[in-house]
Amino acid sequence: MKSKKHELAERRQRLLDQHAEAKEALHHAQQHQAKIQDVLLYCHHVKERLSTLDMPNKCVALDALDIRVTWTPSAPLQIAGRIPIDAIVSATP
Repeated sequence: MKSKKHELAERRQRLLDQHAEAKEALHHAQQHQAKIQDVLLYCHHVKERLSTLDMPNKCVALDALDIRVTWTPSAPLQIAGRIPIDAIVSATP
């Protein structure tokens, strides 16, 4: 009888642990999804406004995205940048 009780207690604890892990994974996935939505919204706003900017403001926008263009003769043009996710996420209400 004790071994059955012990076995059930262990199984219950394993299930509780799995539940806690699943809950934490869901929370992380929801946070990740929220960041993705923030980035998509940011990109949409940038796209909408980019065509209306004059050249100095376009330079400011490209600088904010840390856009770097590298050209080497006889090599493809390389364009790299980064989206400031931390600034985007902290700026959203």
